[in-house]
Amino acid sequence: MIDLLKYDEYKIFCRLTCLIIVLLCLVTCRSSLSDRLASIDDLPQVLSDLQDIRVALFWGTGMSEESALAAGRAFQWMCSSVELVDADCIKNGCLNNFDILVYAGGESRPDPWSELGNAGKTRINEFVMEGGGFLGICFGAGYASHSWYYWGEDWRAEDKELYLNLFNGVAYSGQVEIAVKGSHALMTGITITDNTIITSDSVPLQMSVVYYPDSPYFQFSKDTMVSVVATYDATGHPAMIAFGYGDGKVFLSGPHPEIETDSNRDGSSINSHLPDDGSEWPLLLEVAKWMLAQ
Repeated sequence: MIDLLKYDEYKIFCRLTCLIIVLLCLVTCRSSLSDRLASIDDLPQVLSDLQDIRVALFWGTGMSEESALAAGRAFQWMCSSVELVDADCIKNGCLNNFDILVYAGGESRPDPWSELGNAGKTRINEFVMEGGGFLGICFGAGYASHSWYYWGEDWRAEDKELYLNLFNGVAYSGQVEIAVKGSHALMTGITITDNTIITSDSVPLQMSVVYYPDSPYFQFSKDTMVSVVATYDATGHPAMIAFGYGDGKVFLSGPHPEIETDSNRDGSSINSHLPDDGSEWPLLLEVAKWMLAQ
């Protein structure tokens, strides 16, 4: 006959062991990402006016280390300082020390609705409202929206009030004209359509950018004050949008301009097999300058 007391103790032990393993994995991943961000000896920096800019790079459960690392190194390339922040840091008010918050792509079921919750949402909204910049890429762009239709599903509809709602519109994943659900990353063409934000001649009007099947596009009503910065060549849908939010500014990108496939300066070789026609980091530099302009 099974000793129920010992069985219950065994279950508790197993749960605690699993929790410890998860926490150790998070600490290890954070340490790894911090180390890789610090290794910028192979990262030529551009002369820019962003040397005193402080960038908060969000790092939470289920986030893509490759996307976060690439975004962080892009801002290091701009001579900005980059620091990892987590949900607790944001809820405790650390964004007061930064100029821009970057929320990059997801990888394994991120859950900011629970992790950041209403307290984190409020802190982020206040940060942008009071003059901060917000850069959301792929998952970060969907989470920043009012809602997200993920391959026909109203994703996390029960948590609608916990979306950041910086963008008063809808993110949509599921452009089968570009990639079918579950397929691998590829390059897709985009066209720059707003030359008031992207003003530099170093940014071509047409470029190829890394795209994952879940990468969203954006829909909004005609009276929503949003600039369509770039559209997908294959569908014509908005791929990148920009708008003001209180005294701050928001830039959302469905595809991944932070990832370099023809260079290792983003710290990763995961997509190095994909053909690219040049870097999108000059585009991000223009975006950063726009966010910081008075």
